[in-house]
Amino acid sequence: MLHGLTVLPVAISVLDKSARMPQPKILNVVLAGITHADSLLLIKRRKPPYAGHWGLVGGKMEFGESVAQAAEREAREETQLPAKFRRVKGVVNENLIDDGRIVGHFVIFVCQLVADHTDHQASDEGELRWFTRDELAANREHIIPTDYRMIQTMLLRDEGDIPFAEASMREDAGRYEVLRFDVQPPAQPET
Repeated sequence: MLHGLTVLPVAISVLDKSARMPQPKILNVVLAGITHADSLLLIKRRKPPYAGHWGLVGGKMEFGESVAQAAEREAREETQLPAKFRRVKGVVNENLIDDGRIVGHFVIFVCQLVADHTDHQASDEGELRWFTRDELAANREHIIPTDYRMIQTMLLRDEGDIPFAEASMREDAGRYEVLRFDVQPPAQPET
């Protein structure tokens, strides 16, 4: 006992740097490609990273949320639009590098959402604006570079969807049981 506290012996190997240095987290992020007619809604970010650049609406997933729930929540929080999740259009593993060091690591679910109307409201996150395909190309230098590539290679592509599933498993004393493995259905043509 030391000053009324129980001291437990802890061994830290000098070779095990992870025991001494906390490991940065990988953030799971949803980006919501919100469309209406032939336009895509972008947000001009106010906060770092990417302050002053246009990008897709989105943010961090919350514990226990599905990708669809997170995308719809982020859309509602940042735009006040009731946008409906359609599908995952791509998944990106992105590292943000500054001065040769990885300062951010994101697994990004690029989602397509459809808005019933265009009456959005800006939030603390930034200014909102609808862009046509031509306006996206004309403003490329003002759009977050990886967001621009995600828009071009994932959101605006017409070919088939990527396979995607929502899954849940239960572990009980070393035994695992699949509770849910729902493969995203193919997109239905819009009418």
